[in-house]
Amino acid sequence: MIIVDTHIWMRIKSDADFKHLFNIGVIPSFLNLHEMGSSSLLYRNPKLLFRGYLNIDKFLDKIIIYNPFQQLLFDNYNLEFDYKYANDIVQNISIISKASLTEYLRLSENMKVEMQAEIENMDIGLSEVTKFANENIKTIQDGFIRSDGNIQLQREQKYLFIERRKNDYSSVVNLFKTLIKTAFNVDISESVLLQKELFIKVINEYFLSLETKEREEITNNDWNDLFFMLYVNKGDYFWTAEKKWIKIIKKLNLQHYLFDGEMYLHKVK
Repeated sequence: MIIVDTHIWMRIKSDADFKHLFNIGVIPSFLNLHEMGSSSLLYRNPKLLFRGYLNIDKFLDKIIIYNPFQQLLFDNYNLEFDYKYANDIVQNISIISKASLTEYLRLSENMKVEMQAEIENMDIGLSEVTKFANENIKTIQDGFIRSDGNIQLQREQKYLFIERRKNDYSSVVNLFKTLIKTAFNVDISESVLLQKELFIKVINEYFLSLETKEREEITNNDWNDLFFMLYVNKGDYFWTAEKKWIKIIKKLNLQHYLFDGEMYLHKVK
């Protein structure tokens, strides 16, 4: 299975070998649907988004219909969830993909103001989570600042913190155990979360990098990028062109999870 970052769908060439991509396991997910249905590209760059709709439409019968946390609970605890929201977006993409680009651009222009307001409202809840996370990160960052101004001791303090934390996934595991308990009332086991090697190791490394740098913060967009990796099991691949995540994945010697699909993509302009 090849989990695909949303921006990839907008970069796949129209003459790509879609049959081959289908056969090797390229698969869209709930997160792709959610991002493509709530992206500011709807009014900023509808032509690019339309290309994404045309590409993803070819794979909709293989889609992972649950969000990554629901899929995790479905796979491990056989829990089922409502998927009307995702199904509605699937239907909309199927309809849009049958329209002409001219028709789609005209519709986008007519709904531009409405779409912008709707998308900005959708960001509010995620912004609160981001704010909470950044407040915690700032507390850890500030903990390294020495009142005596001794930079050498500050560096040593950070080094010891990094060495202790880099292979300790307990804080990340506990964070998501709490999140899942709060959202789904399920006591997920530590072993189930640790099976998600790519997700756990990358998010641990990313949080660690933020905690040990001044003025670094997580952004709203980072969450979905990270949550894509929650779909990835051992033996699966993650297809992304985001250099930030590729750099971390390679640093952790997890590059065997990366799918190299550059030959199928338009170059970034």
